[in-house]
Amino acid sequence: IIDAIQGKGKYEVSVDWNSLFKGYFECVAALSNSKNIVIADCPIYTEGTFQLYQQSLDKIKNKIVVGLKCPLEVLKEREGLRPDRDKGLAEMQNKDIHTFLKYDLMVDSHAHSPAEIVQLILNMDASPLRS
Repeated sequence: IIDAIQGKGKYEVSVDWNSLFKGYFECVAALSNSKNIVIADCPIYTEGTFQLYQQSLDKIKNKIVVGLKCPLEVLKEREGLRPDRDKGLAEMQNKDIHTFLKYDLMVDSHAHSPAEIVQLILNMDASPLRS
């Protein structure tokens, strides 16, 4: 698993993804509830993952949920550049990736640079990051 996390190997099917996502979401919630600014990234593409998300992260009051999208061909190209990804995983997840969450902001990551996306988030009226 460590090799996969470091991008040096492939993820094994034997990983208990529910336990991994549950622990990840609980860590994100704990950091946020301790008044840290947290940027967390996780694909929510199944009902089970969505339920785990809700159990841990729905309680966080000052959060912004941002959806990132891009054309499928761009997604496939990006996936091909990552040695730790099985080809076809992005396309498979892409079918359901935006089904479960309600986003505060949806951004096309092909049309906007990372800096522009940050600015869009900071410019949101309800952004907890505005001071």
